[in-house]
Amino acid sequence: TVQIPVTVNGCPGGVPSIPTVPGAYLCNGGGSAATLTATGGGANVSTYKWYPAANSATAFFTGSTYTTPVLTATTSYYVSAITAQGCESPRRRVNVVVAPVFTVAATASPSSILAGSQTNLSATATTSNVTYSWVGPYLSSNSGSSVTATPLQSGTFTYTVYGKIGTCTSAPATVQVSVFVAIGAETGNDEPQPDPEAKLRTTGFTSESPEKQLSVLVYPNPFATEIAVQIKETSDEKVEVTLRDLSGRIVYFYTAGFINPMIPLQLRVGENLAQGVYLLHLSQGEKEAVVKIVKQ
Repeated sequence: TVQIPVTVNGCPGGVPSIPTVPGAYLCNGGGSAATLTATGGGANVSTYKWYPAANSATAFFTGSTYTTPVLTATTSYYVSAITAQGCESPRRRVNVVVAPVFTVAATASPSSILAGSQTNLSATATTSNVTYSWVGPYLSSNSGSSVTATPLQSGTFTYTVYGKIGTCTSAPATVQVSVFVAIGAETGNDEPQPDPEAKLRTTGFTSESPEKQLSVLVYPNPFATEIAVQIKETSDEKVEVTLRDLSGRIVYFYTAGFINPMIPLQLRVGENLAQGVYLLHLSQGEKEAVVKIVKQ
């Protein structure tokens, strides 16, 4: 049996196929070289030609492996497969991407939540075409510029995000979320309230550890401009009152010395506040409580 080579377009064995040439990334603005390797094209391929443009007439390099000069900008090359008979394939474009120096930032909204509630985590970068990877507990997803987290227990949780351009990874950015656990609504029916007309409609939440829970009454809730805060414990420790919006921004702060548990603090906190939900944080020594209050 005599085998006669098939000739296609004047090429014995046919025209070689387009070669495979993986691209490369140079990080931190480049300033270095990349090594590119061409493979494939068919059994008859003996070498590869490298061109500076898709329609260039003359190759600047011949061989399977090419090391670029030092690059500071993204550069494209075009590679073809060559058979022993000199037949040439169509060209493959290969990119060496020079990624800029970039940083990422992370935010949480809100940054203080009740256990079982959701916070929105967002990432931004100082350049475009960035993908993001998240690390942390209770995440809805580990990738994306915006993800959510729904912590199921109290504590302070740290979320870390990395930005990537190809194989180039940024330094990490972190954001913390404070999570409190509900300890239930108090009605004050088991003891007299300072204002018999006020009905407490507040859910307090604080540490799961009973010895660190501060027993408080806050009323009225919802409120217009003023709230009454009654610390139901006797202590020589000073009391700090901090009011935050749901983004974690402090909108009111007050500190006081000895507090008589029978006399509530009268605080004008709502004169310049927008309507909405706020978190009132009270601390006395090692004890604390957080109360969700609503501005009408």
